[in-house]
Amino acid sequence: MEVQTLGPDVQLDLMLGGTCDGVWRQQIALPLLAHAPHVNWFNPEKPPDAWEPSMRASEEGAKTQARFLLWVIAPTSSSLASLVEVSRFLYGLRDHQRLVLVMGPDIPEGTVIEGQLLAGSSLDAVNRCRGYARDMVRLRIWDQPCLTMFWVAEPGDSAAGIYPTTDAAIEAAMRHILNQLHHGWA
Repeated sequence: MEVQTLGPDVQLDLMLGGTCDGVWRQQIALPLLAHAPHVNWFNPEKPPDAWEPSMRASEEGAKTQARFLLWVIAPTSSSLASLVEVSRFLYGLRDHQRLVLVMGPDIPEGTVIEGQLLAGSSLDAVNRCRGYARDMVRLRIWDQPCLTMFWVAEPGDSAAGIYPTTDAAIEAAMRHILNQLHHGWA
């Protein structure tokens, strides 16, 4: 069930965090959650003109209360704020939390994000941030039992354990979380 208002008596199972692009939550996460009525979840994404700074408190509350933080770094957005949050979570999860991260390769040359062509030094800066985040995850994954990673393959890569598309990785991550919740992970 979607949680709109957080409080001390609310058990929050899942925060749907990361890239806000109007796609992955609507097409993948929410249809799976429709079949899991026992799961309380928080979706921070709002229509483009509906988000207000006053909503930040609810988002912060969800980040500290949720047992699972699903963080998707999709190729449809620069996701710079979400990348900063990943570094925050790598070093600041609470004992009751698990970070499930979906992350893919760099954004390719010629990608249009929010109506703007991402190219040149802007593209280089965004991809450098993504690279730093991937490096931090690789360093922390060995000593962070509360971190689960779902990698998206580079074009042409078929290594085991890597998903061919962002959508496939998101679906696998969601199924992993729902399975953990169904079996009573606390």
